[in-house]
Amino acid sequence: MIVANKSWADIQILIGGVALLEAQEVRYNRERMKEDHHGVGAKVVSRGFGDVKDDGMQIKMSLDELKRLEAAAPGGDITLIPAFVVKVLWKPTVRNPIPYTDTLTNVEFRNNGVDAKTGETKHFKVIDCIFAGLNDPQ
Repeated sequence: MIVANKSWADIQILIGGVALLEAQEVRYNRERMKEDHHGVGAKVVSRGFGDVKDDGMQIKMSLDELKRLEAAAPGGDITLIPAFVVKVLWKPTVRNPIPYTDTLTNVEFRNNGVDAKTGETKHFKVIDCIFAGLNDPQ
C-alpha cells in the first residue's frame, strides 16, 4: 500500500484560533545544542545536551491578510500583539487519513511592511516571528 504524502492543499494555519486564509509559506525550526566530549584517545566518549532554541519562524502571507491583522492589532502594529498560539494543521485525506498538528506557543510578530514588485497581481510579505514552544506539553 502506498501512503500519500501531505501537501500544501492539506494544510491549515490558525493564528490565535483564527484561520489564516492567504498564506503561501510557513517555516519554523527547533534546535537543541549538542556537543561531543572527547577523552583519552581520538574518539568521542560522551555527548552533552544543552538549551533548546525555537527559532526561524516565518509566515508568508498576502498583503490583504496582513492588513486584516493590522486592523485587529493595538495601534495597527502587529508587533504589539501579545503572545499567541499558532497551530499548523495537516488535515486527513482519503489517501493519508492520519492528521498532524504542530502547536507553536508564545508566538509574536517581529516585523511588518510591504514587499511589492512590478508585474505582481497579488502582493505577499514574509513576516518574521519569535516563538518559544513546539509541541510542548501545556
